[in-house]
Amino acid sequence: MDSILNLIGKFHPLLLHLPIGVLIYAYLHLGYDLLIKKKNKPVDIGFALGVGAISTVMSCISGYLLSTNGEYAGEMLDWHKWLGIGTAFGAIVLFLFYKKRTGTNRFFVAFTLFMGLLTATGHYGGSLTHGEGFLSIDNTSKKAAVEISDVNDADVFEHLIMPIVDRKCVSCHNPKKKKGDLLLNTIDGWKKGGKTGKFLVAGNLDKSLMSLRAHLPMTEKEHMPPSGKLQLEQEELVLMDWWISKMTHYTHKVSDLSPPAHIMKYIRAKLDYSTEGVPPLVKDDIKALQAKGIPVQRISDDKPWLSINYTRGESITKNDISNILSLNENIRWIKMSKVGLTDRLLDRLDELHNLKSLDISLNEVTTNGILKLKSLEHLESLNLYGTNVDKQLLKDLHDFTSLKSIYLWQTDIEEDDITDAELPQEITVNLGQDLAVFGSVQLSPPMISGVSDIFVDTIHIGLDHQASNAVIRYTIDGTEPNETSMVYDSPIVLDRTASVKATASMDGWETSVSADQSYLKSTYKVASCIIDPTPNEKYSAEGLGTIIDLQKASNQFSDGKWLGFSAQDVSITLDLGKIDTVNAISFGTLRDYRSYIFTPIGAKLSISNDGVAYTEVMSNDIPQITKPEDNLVVNTILSVRGSVARYIKLDLTAQKKNPAWHPSPGADCWLFIDEIVVE
Repeated sequence: MDSILNLIGKFHPLLLHLPIGVLIYAYLHLGYDLLIKKKNKPVDIGFALGVGAISTVMSCISGYLLSTNGEYAGEMLDWHKWLGIGTAFGAIVLFLFYKKRTGTNRFFVAFTLFMGLLTATGHYGGSLTHGEGFLSIDNTSKKAAVEISDVNDADVFEHLIMPIVDRKCVSCHNPKKKKGDLLLNTIDGWKKGGKTGKFLVAGNLDKSLMSLRAHLPMTEKEHMPPSGKLQLEQEELVLMDWWISKMTHYTHKVSDLSPPAHIMKYIRAKLDYSTEGVPPLVKDDIKALQAKGIPVQRISDDKPWLSINYTRGESITKNDISNILSLNENIRWIKMSKVGLTDRLLDRLDELHNLKSLDISLNEVTTNGILKLKSLEHLESLNLYGTNVDKQLLKDLHDFTSLKSIYLWQTDIEEDDITDAELPQEITVNLGQDLAVFGSVQLSPPMISGVSDIFVDTIHIGLDHQASNAVIRYTIDGTEPNETSMVYDSPIVLDRTASVKATASMDGWETSVSADQSYLKSTYKVASCIIDPTPNEKYSAEGLGTIIDLQKASNQFSDGKWLGFSAQDVSITLDLGKIDTVNAISFGTLRDYRSYIFTPIGAKLSISNDGVAYTEVMSNDIPQITKPEDNLVVNTILSVRGSVARYIKLDLTAQKKNPAWHPSPGADCWLFIDEIVVE
């Protein structure tokens, strides 16, 4: 019986909209006839009032049953409950008053008072569901953005995690609505957890419900935040996972946890200093700079900052500097490592008034050139590794008013020079292999970049590394690079589908693991496709054409570009529109074990000229992960060079169940498919 009553209670959010809509319509129609049209006999609203009264009573009953499940409590619930009962009683009285009315004007006054009661009830209901102040014009519960003078001193939990949780989780987990008996508005609530146990286990993602629930597909009942609520963005998920995996308590500063570069970029974008007086960014201005070959990117959607990151080996000209200065107030970080920069080209960089970080390592710049930058009042980090500066620079570092760190590895400056210079305590000088900048003893993998993962004719691929003196070796056939592989010294030109792998090596360091990225050449615009079975309605993107629109999805399953299938094998048939030569087929799948998403375990490719008789041309087993690994879009390339066909059938065998090592072994898992490209 309790389960039936609980089910009725869950209909409250659905039922409550009926009386609100009906009664508002009746009030507006009656008011229009009386006040605007001045009718002596206004519209008969008896039926609407009757429906409104009955549905208000039903909504009141279901609301009361919902309130008994323990997820709501406090003064706000009491107000909503008693106002709701009053509204139900008032709706009945209003209906009876209308039937026995002696004057329409007097009734309209009573109706107006009732609408005030209905509005108050809705206000408290909305605040219970969406958070206090939800229906206020000025939502004062929203915390003001925090300005931090040094992001390394920011409190990770207070300044980074809680603003996300306040915005997207606390509305359901607060003293007035304690869903799952979980409170997220205080540290004590985090530590206590809820009905299902600990919400967070420091240092263990696979035992932290905070992470597990957030990564579940939205079709899962336990996904957090619930479907229909504001969802966590990919960068927020990455930040939270990083914090959980590194934390031991709730009071870590950013510097305590040594965030990697991609996390630090997000932190800086969120906590950077005031943007007062900084001109807003215009999208066309950024595109214009990019069209001129300036590698400029926006740092954050909500702040007007830009970063510039030149690929090692590119050259920079005086004209490039002039173009950069067209947005001089917005430039925040610059990396111009090994780009042929000279003292002469440094002349105008002092116009970058808001520049905070400058990396001009491995360039032929001298102390004289660097001293031209003293007027940059916000410059905090300066990387001069491998440049021609000398100890004379140290005497003038006092004039760099905001400088906090300077990197002088492999310059003529020595330890004794630094001691003799008696530098301000605020400045940290790094002469060696600074692990905070260059990574651990093992080099990090190189960065592989191209305009797009999919191309039609040719594409230029760039390789880069944060340690500018590293040697990058690469292959384009999917094999692991070794000492005999090609050394990168200029952009790679690809004219066919390829899997690029690259490693970085440097004296005194261990060679990195390989970075890999697939680039897919599309020779055909596929005419149509058929998919069996149909994808789950929650993950159907923009229809079946999504997988042949040459637009790659991200590594976030909820980005609206994936087709999702729950515990099902999938068969995809492509029609090329004509019989032609086919050299390769590639398809993208998602791996995200925390969201129960795995790549297929096998793929079979068949071809046909008539769409009836198919010939199998190849089948592949696809390796599966055997332990937790990061989210990844996996591009699988099936080479069938020289085959002739019009129709191509791709059969994918799904894993269907989570593996034994998974936090939820044996549960149904998903197969997510995106772009299929035919060369």
